[in-house]
Amino acid sequence: MAKKRDRIVNTQPFISDQRLVASVPYLKGDSPSLLDEFVPKITEGFIISRFNSVQASVPDDSTDHPLDKVEVLQDELDCFPYLCRFQYERTGMYIINTMEPLLQSYTESGLLQFADNSELVLIEAKLSWIVHIVAAIVKIKQCSGCSVETQEVLDAELSARVLRLVNVMDSGLHRQRYGEISRQRLDRAILTFFQNFRKSYVGDQAMHSSKLYARLKELLGLHDHLVLLNVIVGKIATNLKCYTESEEVIGHTLSLFLELASG
Repeated sequence: MAKKRDRIVNTQPFISDQRLVASVPYLKGDSPSLLDEFVPKITEGFIISRFNSVQASVPDDSTDHPLDKVEVLQDELDCFPYLCRFQYERTGMYIINTMEPLLQSYTESGLLQFADNSELVLIEAKLSWIVHIVAAIVKIKQCSGCSVETQEVLDAELSARVLRLVNVMDSGLHRQRYGEISRQRLDRAILTFFQNFRKSYVGDQAMHSSKLYARLKELLGLHDHLVLLNVIVGKIATNLKCYTESEEVIGHTLSLFLELASG
C-alpha cells in the first residue's frame, strides 16, 4: 500500500505556491521576496522526486503508473508553468541541464546493436517525465517573471530538446522498442507535447511567436510553424505504422490527428 501511495503525484502544494507567485505583483516595499529563492527549488525538487520514484520502480510492471494516466497527469501539472516561469531563466536552464545527459545517453544507445534494456527503461521513464513537464510549460504562455521574448526563447530551447528526442526515438536500435511499455509512455509524452505546443505556437498563434521560431531555426532549422507541422504529421505517420498493437498510443495519435484536422 505504501508503494502505491508513492506513485500518486501530490500537486496540492503547487496550488498554494501558484497563488503565492500570483500575488508577487501586489507586494509592497523594496525588500526582496523569498519566493525568488524558493520557487525554483520547489520545481527542481519536484523533478528530482519524479526521478527518484523512477529509480525505485525499475523494473516496473505496474498497472497503476502515473505516466499511464496522461490526461490526469497534465491536469495535475497545470500549476507547474506558473512556478517555472516565475524564475524561468533559472528553471529553464535546470531542465535543459537535466535533459541533456539523458538525451545524449539515449542517442548513443540508439547507435549500438545491443543495449542494456533496464538502463533504457530507466532513461525512457526519466525522459517521459521531462517531456510531460515541458509540455505543461509550453501549454501556458507569458506568465509574469521575465519578458515575453525571453520566455519564447526559453520555450524554444526546451522544445528543441524534445524535437531532437523525436528524431532519436525512431532511429537505430530504438526502432525495435515499440513493444516496450516504457517506450510507449515516452511516445505518449511526446504526443502530449505536440498537442500543447500546437495550441500555443502553431497556426494563428505563430505570427506572434517570432522569437521562438527564430531560435528554433538556429537550433534545428525549423523556421516557421508549417515546417514544425510537418514534423508533427511525420510523427503521426510513424506511430500509425509502428504501433499496431498499442491501443493507447494509437488512440492518442488519432486524437492529435483529429485536432490538426479540426484546425
